[in-house]
Amino acid sequence: MSEPHSTDRRDVLLSLTTNGREKTTRAIREKESIFYETISGLTNSQLKEYIEMLKNLSQKKRMIR
Repeated sequence: MSEPHSTDRRDVLLSLTTNGREKTTRAIREKESIFYETISGLTNSQLKEYIEMLKNLSQKKRMIR
């Protein structure tokens, strides 16, 4: 279901059906499971390097805004 945003005509608000919410929840859980499975194989050094890369990307994203 969709409806216009109450204060911004450029936006449309969407709402999920019960089935859509269930599918979304399953997809998020699967994504999280894959992510944690992947990073669990990293060494502490690799994990620290990964975290630093994420911090750098986050900072660059803020600069673009």
